[in-house]
Amino acid sequence: MRHNVKRTGLRKTKGWYKALRKNLLTSLFKHDKIKTTLAKAKTIRPLAEKILSTVKRKEEREAIRYLKAYITEEAVSRKIVQDAKEKFANKNSGFVIITRIGMRGGDAAPIAQIELS
Repeated sequence: MRHNVKRTGLRKTKGWYKALRKNLLTSLFKHDKIKTTLAKAKTIRPLAEKILSTVKRKEEREAIRYLKAYITEEAVSRKIVQDAKEKFANKNSGFVIITRIGMRGGDAAPIAQIELS
C-alpha cells in the first residue's frame, strides 16, 4: 500500500524537484508559453493555476512577496501581478492550457506546450 507516499513521477531529489519547478514557472510566466515534457507540464500546471488565482486576490506588495517562493526573477513577479489584474480579471480558473505536440526525437518522450490563456 502507498499510504502517505506523494510523488510526482519525476524521481529525483527534493532540491532538484524544487529548482525545476521554480525554473519552469519562471520561464512560463516570462515567455507566456514553453515547450517541455508532458510530465513536467502536468506537474507545474496546478501550481501556475494556484499562483494566478492567489495573486488576483492579493494587493501588489503582498503578491510580490508571495511570488518569491515560486519565481526566481523580480521583474517576472511584477509582470505576473500586472497580467493577473488585467488579463485574467474575468476568469476564475483555466488560466493554463497544455497542448500535446508530439514525441521527442532522442527518447520518444511526449512533448507538450504549456501556455497562459
